[in-house]
Amino acid sequence: MIKNVILFLIFLTLSYGIEPYDKIELSSNAMSMNLDRNLLFIATDNSSVEVYDINLSKMLEPIKLPYIKTYFSDEIPAKTFSIDTFKDKVMILHEEDFGKKAISLYKKSGLNTINLKNESIKKALFLDENTALLASISNEIYYFDINSSKVIFSFKFSTAALGDITLSKDKKMLYVADEGGTIYVFDTQKKEIVNKFNAHKDSVYSIDCGNSVVVTGSADKNIVVIKDLKMNFVTSSFLVYCVGISSSGKVFAYMDGENSDITIRDTLSMQKITTLQTSMNTINSIIFIDDSTLIASGYGNEILFWRFR
Repeated sequence: MIKNVILFLIFLTLSYGIEPYDKIELSSNAMSMNLDRNLLFIATDNSSVEVYDINLSKMLEPIKLPYIKTYFSDEIPAKTFSIDTFKDKVMILHEEDFGKKAISLYKKSGLNTINLKNESIKKALFLDENTALLASISNEIYYFDINSSKVIFSFKFSTAALGDITLSKDKKMLYVADEGGTIYVFDTQKKEIVNKFNAHKDSVYSIDCGNSVVVTGSADKNIVVIKDLKMNFVTSSFLVYCVGISSSGKVFAYMDGENSDITIRDTLSMQKITTLQTSMNTINSIIFIDDSTLIASGYGNEILFWRFR
């Protein structure tokens, strides 16, 4: 009996005793993150994208965006919603004057801003160097030619509102999650839906993919892993606002519980590896550096790094 208690206490220590090995403190709140090789780009609500070199553990020069005008103020900081990278380019989706949206393309030579006619764009990703994939709240996607600033193709998935999107590493497959709980697999070259999964019973908040394995988190408190056309389910005690998966597709993580813990599991066995206590606000980004290291942010001024095995 005593032996069992000791083993249980050791298990709890291993599960909850992992401390972050690195921490970034920002001057504003994190909205989302993107990792490109050694550079971590952090979207904030203060007209800037912070840049951190994970190899050097050093903040670099931030990407500054202009302040915006509203009907109530002449100058306030713009919120940045999403970031994507392609070669030496960084694409930032952000607020513009009077509630409008814009994408800004950043290179070392400077910043080029394109105002968008559609105010409901929720996420912007690179399809290739000259084409952005824009996703709107109305569950439509648009192929946007960056050079001409024109939409060259559009597609509507359903009447349900958009939850989240993610692209495969080779840009060939787009995974779309909506508020009806459906996951669509869209071939970006054929421009058609090639598969569909009725994965959830409520809104899907977050989706990620790695090596053809897809993970989703939903308001129904379920996490779904789609691998080889099969769905596996795990249930949390709270709404699953954020998920992430390693590029190998071997491990995934999700916000677990109202205290914003992060639970990490093996995708093949679905067995729990560990749970990290973050003490963060609602988690909005989970990024794996590799199969044993991850980065997390919540809506706050801290970014935390963990080695979990």
